[in-house]
Amino acid sequence: MTSSLIVPAFNEQDVIVEAVRHLTRIERYFNEIYVVDDGSTDYTPEIVREFLDVKQTKVEFIQLEKNTSKVGAIKKAVEMSSSDKITLMDADTRIRNPEKITEAEKIIEDEGLAGLAFKVVPDRPSALKDKIWSMVQDLDYGVGRISHLYTSSERLRFRGQKTVRCVPGAGGMYDRETLLEAFEYHSGRHSGDDMELTSIIQFELGEEIDLYDEIDFETHVPKNYSTLVSQRKRWSKGVFQSLDFQREGFKSEIKKMTRMGHIALYDVFLIMIAFGFVSYFFMMLAQGRFLRMAALARRVYTADMMLVTVMGIYTYYRGQQDHRMSMAMIPFMPAFRAAIFFPSVILSAVEYTWDRAAGKGPTSVVEAQATVYRGMNEPVRQPMRQPREEVGGVPQ
Repeated sequence: MTSSLIVPAFNEQDVIVEAVRHLTRIERYFNEIYVVDDGSTDYTPEIVREFLDVKQTKVEFIQLEKNTSKVGAIKKAVEMSSSDKITLMDADTRIRNPEKITEAEKIIEDEGLAGLAFKVVPDRPSALKDKIWSMVQDLDYGVGRISHLYTSSERLRFRGQKTVRCVPGAGGMYDRETLLEAFEYHSGRHSGDDMELTSIIQFELGEEIDLYDEIDFETHVPKNYSTLVSQRKRWSKGVFQSLDFQREGFKSEIKKMTRMGHIALYDVFLIMIAFGFVSYFFMMLAQGRFLRMAALARRVYTADMMLVTVMGIYTYYRGQQDHRMSMAMIPFMPAFRAAIFFPSVILSAVEYTWDRAAGKGPTSVVEAQATVYRGMNEPVRQPMRQPREEVGGVPQ
């Protein structure tokens, strides 16, 4: 085992018990496991401490004295780790086949990669309404992974470079030293932190990242419209942030017409479509041209239906769908994508533009003092970048 598992958590009191319980079940597959509380204001720290007091486990709890927008929490644990590889997972995520983690470690080692993007799939709720939401998002996740398959596929790859659009924060693995170097370039913002990290490693550091979809990370997905739009707004804001902060890298990829350049152009095209469609729609609404609005909606639905059908078949063929019935959601996908994608893009663009104009947000990773806890032991103040063998004053 050469990998440490890091699980950042912020106000996760509803899921943290099951999260830590899951970590104790899979701990034999990792060299170290860290749960990092990112300055929670709920009962997350108390719950984790109580659990560790009654359970013999290698799981260690790191509590930060203030919120660091997730990136700082990950950085703190990476600095403490003595492992060569770092696996990242969210508190609401579970690894279905942890026995394959050693295979991922070997791939990074043998191929000299900086990281791997794993396959993140929706959970499987029992309630019918939640199940439908999960299946729709399963198809949506599968379609989104096409960009990973496209850029990392051995066939027809341009320049031979392995790239992915984004290593999911809910499931990915990195080389530790590369990750530490990437943090020096990171803006420290939470929106799109994983996409920004992926871009930095590939563009700033010139390292390669590949897709390894043999490992399934199951995550809780939003079960209502407002939560889903809020999530996708944050993701969309991350796309703007990444395109902005790494504009030279993306510009270079577009110029060279690499596969990553194609995906970047596709992102820009979709953003323009969103603004154009919404503007035109409201203009016709103001003019009372309802028949034309209906005709436009019908054309958009038909075009997107054809696109989703082709992409859905491909994701099914490549085994990128988790629910057997997800293909049945294809007729609903154009409406789902329009209702989720358009608002999230518009809202995130406005918010990001305002933030940039106002100079809001950190421009580097936020640092914070940390307390380390291992069950019944007394917590110990952890200095910055303290060597692993001195953590908590206990030789490792």
